[in-house]
Order: sequence, then C-alpha cells, then structure tokens
Amino acid sequence: MSSATPGAHCVLLADADDSSLNRLADAFVDEGIDVLRAGCLSEANRHLDDAAVGAVVCTDRFGETTGVEFLRHVSERNPSVVTVLLTDARFEKVATEVLDAGVTAYFPRVDSADHSVKVCDRVLEHLSGVTKPSANEISDRASEYEQIFNKVNDAIAVFDPETGDILDVNDTYATQFGYDLDTIREIGVDGLSVTEAGYTDERSRKIIQRVAETGTPETVEWLVETAHGDHRWYEVNTTTATINGKPRVLGISRDITKRKTRAEELRRSERQFHQIAQAVNEVIHLASADFSETYYLSPAYEDIWGRPVSEMYDDPRSFEQTIHPDDADAFTDYFDELLEELARPDAEGRDEYEYEYRVQREDGSVRWIAGRLYPLRDDTGSVTRLVSVIRDVTVQRRREQTLESLHDATRQLTEADSLTDVASTAVETATTVLEFAAARVYLYDEDEGALEPTATASPTDSRHSTPDSISPGDHTLWSVFVEDEPSRTAASSNTTVFSSHDTVESELFLPLSGRGVLVFGHSDATFDTDDVEIAQILAARVEAGLNHVVGERAIERRERELQRETTRAERLRRLNAMVRDVEQTLVRETSHPNVSRAVCERLVAGDAYSLAWIGEPTLTGDTITLVSRANTGGERAVDTAISERTLETHPAWRATETGETQVVQNIVAETSWGRWRQQALREGYQSCCAIPLVHDERVHGVLVVYADDPDAFTDREQQVLTELGRSIGHTFTTIERKQALESDQTIELEFGVDDERLYFVALARETNCRVEYERTIRRQDGSVSTYYTLERGDGADDTGDLGFGVSNEHITVEVVSRGDQTSVVEVRSDGWFGSLFTDFGAVVRSASADDDGGSLVVELPSGANVRSIVERFQSVYPDTDLVAKRVATRTIRSVQQLEALVDDKLTDRQIEVLKTAYSAGYFEWPRDSSGQEVAAMLGITQPTFNRHLRMVEDATFGLLLDDYRDESDSI
Repeated sequence: MSSATPGAHCVLLADADDSSLNRLADAFVDEGIDVLRAGCLSEANRHLDDAAVGAVVCTDRFGETTGVEFLRHVSERNPSVVTVLLTDARFEKVATEVLDAGVTAYFPRVDSADHSVKVCDRVLEHLSGVTKPSANEISDRASEYEQIFNKVNDAIAVFDPETGDILDVNDTYATQFGYDLDTIREIGVDGLSVTEAGYTDERSRKIIQRVAETGTPETVEWLVETAHGDHRWYEVNTTTATINGKPRVLGISRDITKRKTRAEELRRSERQFHQIAQAVNEVIHLASADFSETYYLSPAYEDIWGRPVSEMYDDPRSFEQTIHPDDADAFTDYFDELLEELARPDAEGRDEYEYEYRVQREDGSVRWIAGRLYPLRDDTGSVTRLVSVIRDVTVQRRREQTLESLHDATRQLTEADSLTDVASTAVETATTVLEFAAARVYLYDEDEGALEPTATASPTDSRHSTPDSISPGDHTLWSVFVEDEPSRTAASSNTTVFSSHDTVESELFLPLSGRGVLVFGHSDATFDTDDVEIAQILAARVEAGLNHVVGERAIERRERELQRETTRAERLRRLNAMVRDVEQTLVRETSHPNVSRAVCERLVAGDAYSLAWIGEPTLTGDTITLVSRANTGGERAVDTAISERTLETHPAWRATETGETQVVQNIVAETSWGRWRQQALREGYQSCCAIPLVHDERVHGVLVVYADDPDAFTDREQQVLTELGRSIGHTFTTIERKQALESDQTIELEFGVDDERLYFVALARETNCRVEYERTIRRQDGSVSTYYTLERGDGADDTGDLGFGVSNEHITVEVVSRGDQTSVVEVRSDGWFGSLFTDFGAVVRSASADDDGGSLVVELPSGANVRSIVERFQSVYPDTDLVAKRVATRTIRSVQQLEALVDDKLTDRQIEVLKTAYSAGYFEWPRDSSGQEVAAMLGITQPTFNRHLRMVEDATFGLLLDDYRDESDSI
C-alpha cells in the first residue's frame, strides 16, 4: 500500500449503489480517505461543487449516460480531478474513447480485495503526484501501452507539443494512410494532408500548441490524402497525454468519409427539397406527430389561404380558423380522429390519408383544397412526422359544377324532335349556362349544298338580320366542316361569323361530325383549355342530339341491313353447299360441255342466281362463244354472243383478259355498260359476276352468273365463286391432259415467220442460205445447244461471223462441219424459242427459213388450247402469223418409246456425247468431224470421248438387238 497522503482530497464513487465498488470504498476508508457516493448525475454534480473531490471513480454506466462520457464531463468541469474508469470491456476496445475523454486511468472491474487495494494505490499516487512503479511494472505498462496503442481501430498519432512534429503512430494509422512510420515522420502533416484546401502543417501546429497550453481537448475535421492518392475525411480528437513521463499531444483520428458524404447528400437533398417546395404550386407541410409543431411550410400556403406562413409556425392549427363554416365541424372531427388513430401504438394506420374542404379567405373568396397526409414512421412503427401535400382544386370543382349544370341543361338534347330544337337548345346553353358571349349552330343543307345558320344567340341578334349561309369556299367555317378539325380565330379576322358590334374578341369553331359546325364567341382574346374542353363537351352533346333526330331512320336502316346480312349469310351457306355439289360433279364429268352444263344447272337450282352461262373466247379472240347456259323463269336470258370488245362491253371480257373476277353490283346504276345491260334489265337481272376459269395462269373461259337483286355478290361470295372458277379451270386442264394421252390425234400449227428475233430467220438473211432446224440438246450446265443446217445457194456466204446478237440475247455460234453445199452450226444459249411450247405439251417438228421468210411447224396434243399457245408465241415474236391448223395422227409413238428407253439406259452425259457426235457428222462417211474435233466441242479429251462413245454404242446396240426387239414383240 502506498504511503502517499492525499491531503484534504476525498474520492467520489459514481456507482449508482453498485455493490461491486464496496470493496474499493473500504480500501479508501482504510487509507483514511473520505468516500462520497453518488447514484445519479445531479447528485454527483452537487458533490463536485460542494466538496473537495480529488478523484472520481466510475463504472461503464452511470445513470442514463456512459462512464466515459461522465468522466469527460468531470474533466471538463475540473481538469485537475483524477478520473478512473472501471470497465467490463476489453481494454483495446475502450482505449481510444478513454484517451479521447482525457480519463486518467482505467482498470478492469474485478470484485476482489487485492484488486481494490491496487486500484486504491494507483488513485492515491495520482492524487499525491508521486508514482513509484517497479521495473517489472514499468515493463508491463510499456507492453500494455504498446498492445493498446496498436490494437485500437482508430488511427492515433503522437505529437511533440512544442514542435508539432509527429513522433509515433499506431499500426492502424500507418495502414489507413499507406505509409510507414519513417515516411510519415519525413513528410510530416503537409505530406499527409490536402494542403490546397487549407489543411496544412502550420494549421496543425497551432492546434497542437493550443491544446498543449490550455489542456483543453479539441476536435477538428481534417481532409487527408493517402499514399494511393485518395482524399478522405477524418475526425481528429486532439488531447494531451503523458507518455513515458513526457507530455505529449495525441491525435485520435476516425474515418468519417462516409458520414461526410451522407451529410453532403442530405444537405443536397434538403436544398433540392426546398427548391422543389418553393417552385411547385402545391403546399408542402411538415409537422410533428401530434401536429403541435410546424417544421416546414412552403410559400404556396400564402397564395391559397391568403394568410402568412408565420401563423402556422406560431400555431400549427391556426388553419382551422379558415375552414368554411359548412365544412368546419366535419373536417375537425375527421382530423382529430386521424391524430388519435396515429397516436395509438397498436393501431394499424394507413400509409396515406385524403381530405378535402373549402377555405374561406379574408377577402371573401372561397377556395377548394384537396390534401394527402403521409405519416412517417420509425423502425418501431411509431409515427414521428406528418407530411401533407395540398393543392388548390377550385378550378376543378367549379368545372365539375359547370359540367353538372351542363348535363342538366342538355338532357333534353337527346329527346329533341327536330334539328332546330337541338340547335336552339345548344346556343341557349352556351350563352346562359357556359356564359359564352355568343353561340351559333350551322347545319349542312344537302339540297342547297351550304351551311345554313339554324340557331343563334348573341347580344345583337335583335338588331341585325339573319346571318348568311356559308357556301363552299375559303371561309374558316367551311374548312372546319370539310376537314372535321376545330379552329380558332380572332374576331378581328375577315372570317368571323359574329357581327363586329358583338362583344366578341375570339371565336371557336367545332365540327359536328359532318352534320354542321357549332361556333362559340368569347369576350376574351383567347379560349383557355377549360373553355375549349367545356365547348367540346357541349358539341358532343349536340352531336348526340342530332343523331337522335335521325336515329329512328338509322335504326330502320340497321334493321334492314341486318336482314340483308342474314339473307346473305343464308345465301352463302346455300352457295357453299351448292359449290360442294358442283365440285363432286366435276370429279365425275369427262368433257368440257358436260362439266359446263352441270355447273350452270346447279348454280341456278337454288334461289340465289337466275342465270348462269359458261363461254370460251374464239381462236381469233374477237368473240366469246357460249358453251352452256341455264336459267330460271322460262325463257329469261340475255344475248351471250359477245362481240365489240370496247370499254362498254360485257365484264366477261375483263375477266378473261385479266384473269380476275369482275362484279357489277347494280346494273341499273352502271349506265356506262353497253347493249348487254339493256338486255339484262329487260329480263329483270340487277347484278352479275364474271368469274375466269383459270388454272396455271391459263384462262380456259369464263363463268357468268346473274342475280335478280342489286348488291347480291358479297366479298365472301365473290371469293367462293372465284375458287369455284379455279376448280373448273383445273378440271378443264385435267380433261385436256387425259384426252391428249388417250388420243392418237394431234394438232399441227404452221406459222409463217418473218421475225428476225428468231435466230434461224436472221441467219438465213445474213448468209443468204436456206436454214433448216435439226435438233436441240440440253447441256448439263443448263445451257441449250440448237443445231441448224445451212444449204448454200447462189450468192450465199456463211464464212463470216455468225455470232451476232439476236433480241439482245447473248449466244455463241460454232461451225460444227462445213461441206461443199452444206454446213452445220451449233448455237449455244440460255434458252431457245421451242421452250414457249413445252409448257403446253407441244413440240417443234420443223423450222426453216430463207431470205424471203420462214416456216415453223408445231405439234400439240388434241384438245390443247390453241389460242393460248398462239398468243404466247406471238407475244414474244410478233412478226409471225398462224398459217394453218391441221388435225393429224400421232406418228411418233414408237420413236417416243425408243427415246424413253434410250433415256433410261444412258446417262445425261452419254446422251450429250451421242447427240453431239451425231450432229457433228461423226457417223457420216466420210466423217465430217473427227473424234478429236468432237471431243473439243465437248471440252473433253479424245480418249474420254472414245470411252463415252463405246459405252453408248454398247447400250444402244443392246437396246436395238435385245431389249427393244423383245419389247416390240410384246406390243
């Protein structure tokens, strides 16, 4: 036990009757030290004021504060008092707080006699100013200091109080700043701080010297720059300390960058909030949870209430004095119940409350306001603030009242009996209820073709004559009517409708959906948005009234249309059933006349159509001849021998020429049609439909159907009939192909050709030779080789360049062989003229030409459409004429069979080699072309040509001597 005497000092135990300090109290008493005990802060302050307290001992908690904060309070009152903390926390955890608070010493709180004596001795040493630790105690304290110094989370720097130099830093300081101790000492405070912002070594030295001289701790915020170049904010608590017996100043730094950032964001948010609150028209009110205090009220309050904002800060419920008497009791009761509900901790309040009432201003005017109240709650759910957002809804409420009055005034519009009644009600409502200066209704008169003033209301109506009607022209009123778009004009313009004597400054024109125009006159220079909207509502009501007047007729029309639609639906159902029956018939019939007759008979079997006929254009194309016809009602018919192909001719012509269905929905109204129209009307037909019989873009003929009613052919009905036409066209094509396969008869067409776009015609004239077509070979690369024989006569010259262009078609010409009187040439191109006939099953049998012209013979199956073939050929080569059409017997059946067998035995390449060799005269004697020359034509070597030729000869001779002989025997 130390023998130091504390003099007149006594010790204050701030323990709140903590029994763990009883042993410590006994230890002080044993040393002759008076002990005072305080259970609360006020009692402790009295002892500090009235007694000679030399030391104060406190635990972690004292009343409502912490022991550290209480001891800080004691040190600030009297820095000479020894302060001691007994703590249950780990030393390194509280070390920073203890140092920052200026606590003299701190010990663990241990309830034992030995520990109490140790604490007592240490306090007495501080009181006497004499401390005599042993060498071991000094070593232990140094070790304890180092552990605490380097393990705390705060960054600590030790400064020389005289020079302000950094003497030492803990590990946390070095880690956070990114430098070691030697570097920190070298660069000093300037090297660690953002000096351009004013955080300099000079400023730091002044703070350190001031704290050292006064002994009063100071807290500053300091902007540092780490070794990585980062700028961070630190809160530095600067306090004195004695380390190893020497006075020092400690800088205990805590990183507050996040706090500073949040604070700056909060300040920015507050500035933005105030800017928004100042700018918006709504009133923003922030009050306490019980509405006893106003925290913020935006300036818009004065605009709406007409009272100063300061009143609400002085008395937050002063606004209740402005509530309209008719709304005061109801709102006050509602508001009190709301506050009571929000005050109950167990109440499940809403997130939003709405209210509305009238404000009676001091000038007598009344404003309607609508508000929303939002309670702000803490983590426990208790309401801490009330936020109200309030807006002026006077205009909206007045508008609603106007709309209600407008509704009552215009209710009779939908019950009016005449257009005049509707117009009169409209202008009266516009001037009396909506309070426009003037109004007028113009309705369109179909007989006059003008807008007639039907009703008007203006201050000068009794003094002026009836307004003029508005005829088509540049007048604004007429433009609004035609374009169905509203317009506004100033009364000073030259297109006004109201007299210049009227008190009208501007006009608004609203169209009535094709029935007329409603005009409003305003005493102001412009119509605002609300005026326009109210006027548009009235215009809509007027439209409804006008529609009501003609409504009965519209209903009747709709009923008639519904009946027509029902009839059309039934008609379409019967038509579909009939078409199915027709298509079944198409499968059974085997000739054009039978198919045509069956189709016509079934189409008129029901009651939908009165006449149906099928016709085909003649070969010359100037007449449509009748194939079959069926009608109802005895001899009712029209002349179906159609000629005179002009714009006024029968729609059947357009159907055959365009391949598209043609409809005349009202024969009576179609006055441009020719003689057939008169015949149709004479028999009672009022509509007709011409359907082309098409398959694969080929028109076989036309089906024409007549009905006794106008508009008989709906879109859906036209689609069904068009599909029927395609089915009939397909049937005709099938019949023709079947007949062609079963018949030995063919048709030969002979053309006289004088068109130099045909190569052989141009070649004859170029060379003055007679040119004969030999054959055509299709190459593997897709090109076509056509061979011609040139017979030279007097004056012939086939030695020039024969590769001239024909009809801009790129061709290559090669002389295959040249004899004394004849030559053979190969013309290779992308196509040839014979491909125009192959789509119809026709083939070229011969073609020749000399300098006077030429001849072309084509063989086609019996029943083929000659007209289509001729038209297609002449559309490409117009300088040609059909010279003859002959019926012949098929004579090439065996050849076709042979070709089929050869094609089956040989590859495409082998056939190409065979035909090329044959065409080049390789098999002639003597040979016109050698094997080497033929190989060159084919682009292959002679050995390859010889191999292909031997394989062809083997297969062909085998076919002739074995396969074909056996096959011939079996026929």
